[in-house]
Amino acid sequence: MKRSEYEIGQFLFDGKHAFIHDGYVNADGYGVVIGYYEHGIRKNSDYGNWQKTGNIRPATEKEISNLLRDIMYHDKRIKCYSE
Repeated sequence: MKRSEYEIGQFLFDGKHAFIHDGYVNADGYGVVIGYYEHGIRKNSDYGNWQKTGNIRPATEKEISNLLRDIMYHDKRIKCYSE
């Protein structure tokens, strides 16, 4: 893994949803701290375990607001993406 061109904690967009970036990139894509997986919000369990690929770009204010709203209104424990 190496540091990506984006900052740790920066909100990025993968073409469908915003996610919070862990600051690293590898051959599988850009690392995720928390974001959408399948049909819900999920968190990562460790560096290098969950990456997003595609047309990655910085998220807009609206995309960030949507992610934060979904995190704040999530009424159960946020599971790891692998659960």
